[in-house]
Amino acid sequence: PFQAPVGFLDCGPGKPKAIDPVAGPLIRTAFELYATGLWSLRALPDKLHRLGLRNRNGRNVTINGLFTILHNPFYMGLIRIQKTGDVFAGAHRPIVSKRLFDQVQDIFAGKNVPKHTIHNFTYRRMIRCSACERLLIGELQKMRVYYRCQTRGCTSACLKEETVTQTVGRELKRLELGSQEFRLYRDESIKLFEARNNESEKLREEMLLHQKKIKARRGRLVDSYLDGIVDKEDYLERKAQLIAEELDLKDRIGRLDKNWNDTSSRFEEFLELANSAYLSFLSAPIDLKREMLNIVTSNFTADGKSVSIKLENTFELLAARPAFPDGRAHPNMARTISAFVSQLLKILIQDWSGQESSTVGN
Repeated sequence: PFQAPVGFLDCGPGKPKAIDPVAGPLIRTAFELYATGLWSLRALPDKLHRLGLRNRNGRNVTINGLFTILHNPFYMGLIRIQKTGDVFAGAHRPIVSKRLFDQVQDIFAGKNVPKHTIHNFTYRRMIRCSACERLLIGELQKMRVYYRCQTRGCTSACLKEETVTQTVGRELKRLELGSQEFRLYRDESIKLFEARNNESEKLREEMLLHQKKIKARRGRLVDSYLDGIVDKEDYLERKAQLIAEELDLKDRIGRLDKNWNDTSSRFEEFLELANSAYLSFLSAPIDLKREMLNIVTSNFTADGKSVSIKLENTFELLAARPAFPDGRAHPNMARTISAFVSQLLKILIQDWSGQESSTVGN
């Protein structure tokens, strides 16, 4: 019943708002940029103006206007009535997911503000001392980078950056696949994906059932309010919680469908990333090196002048894959390959779907 906020269009009485094809994507960009923690409310309006975002009057979005936008749950699918505090699930398509909206609120609350640094060393805040478990600090001395433990009395860790890079290279080298291996793992993943479509549908049905239960709880809550069992304040609070829970579940169902629908292509991307990790790391700039290491590795531990690196579970599993003695797969290895790819795919799917199965019914 209210005027469409920036990013939406009015479609007439009784009809849901529609996403503005021009401003809608820019509103999403505003949420995404602010969620990084690298943009302030003072700087972001100018950035959005350069991208083409305007308010309803055709002018720049002000700081106050942007503050209102980033706090408005309408963009994630909820309608909040300011005067009463009541919240409703909107019939309109949301511009942002609940997850992204919550990330922005965390930034406003100071829960997820990145720290800025002067030196952007490759392994900054990645290496821990094995003795005291503190992070090693990068230092530039005579044009060479060293990582030292700064804990008083702890002198067990001092590493040259070249030493760390050599160890990283050895670990990433383990991920390289032969052309025969790559094809076998890709083809086996396609077979397994086709066989597991039924599992995906079963999980989806469980989530839809849970969604129906939430709607039923909302109905019982309304009855309790009308019968005077709960007061208005308690009713509004519990109603908002149920609507948010229902919206979150809707997001999860959407992610589950998307993740299962493109699993085979994502698995191939995973293989390509692992296979090219070593060569890509050697030629990448520092920011891309760090991004790759955050994906492929789980921790670095320094012990004296050496460092041990643990690959992330899925990449470690790939690195420890069954060996082909002469570089080719033999008929009697078919079961081994199938079991290996099945185990790897299972772990990856859990990561991609956000471990949906463990959250259903909670």
